[in-house]
Amino acid sequence: MAFGFLFDFKRGANNTVVTNVRDSVKEQWFLDALAKDNVDLFLLAGHIPVRGSSEWTSAIAAIRAVHPNTPIQIFGGHYHVCLWSLALPNQAGP
Repeated sequence: MAFGFLFDFKRGANNTVVTNVRDSVKEQWFLDALAKDNVDLFLLAGHIPVRGSSEWTSAIAAIRAVHPNTPIQIFGGHYHVCLWSLALPNQAGP
């Protein structure tokens, strides 16, 4: 299952709306998606720094509340540096 997010961006054009991750993970569409069984992997992609991000922390916590053992793979970046992260109990990687 895949989700995409954008960092908490406040300077967008007047005709754009950015919903922050903390609010997105409480919306019904997200909760309905998490209610599905037999998910092999959660893929999170976004224009968000991979490390030290409250946005990813919010997304991971929401997923873990329903799927405590399903792997989560994150592809993200904001500083034009290529990084990756796994959200597992015994995390591997940078």
